[in-house]
Amino acid sequence: MTFRADDRGVTVQMGTILLFATLVVAMSLYQATVIPNQNAKVEFRHGERVQSQLHDVRNSILRASATGTDQPTSVTLGTQYPERMFFLNPPPASGTLQTVELGNVSVENVTASAPETVDYLSDTLTFGTRALVYAPSYHQYGNAPDTVYENTVVYNRADEGNDGREGSLCDESLRRRYEHRRGRPPAVGRRSERPVQ
Repeated sequence: MTFRADDRGVTVQMGTILLFATLVVAMSLYQATVIPNQNAKVEFRHGERVQSQLHDVRNSILRASATGTDQPTSVTLGTQYPERMFFLNPPPASGTLQTVELGNVSVENVTASAPETVDYLSDTLTFGTRALVYAPSYHQYGNAPDTVYENTVVYNRADEGNDGREGSLCDESLRRRYEHRRGRPPAVGRRSERPVQ
């Protein structure tokens, strides 16, 4: 019995293997390039949503101090990525919301007008101040800034890649930036400064 060589089915098999290999390479490229970009967009949108929610926190604090009633608000600390049938996502992104000590504010030359408060009031009142800071922990959105609420202003603070500059996210009425003279803070009250153009 002799067997002769038969190579008629090799072309179909080779074509199927090449087609499958092309599909695997295309899916790998999609997983390595497109999915991270889509996830970075999801994380960026989440950062914008947190900024808006911290504005809501700011407004609630101001409203509560003016009216004396509670003003509940919420801040979303993490985000979910869209589900994908054939592709993988990293675990959900997260972040931390914490208060950070800023220092003390002192009011001097304080006098009591009522006799019962004279015992508790000295010449100077000192209050501790704190900031509310959201620090994201994203997988794709690199160098995402921390969003900070302090002294009725919400702004983004970027530690790297931003040349040390900070950007305010507050209302237009609060966006005035004043020129700093060497060694003096910007003017508040009686003395006026020229706005920076």
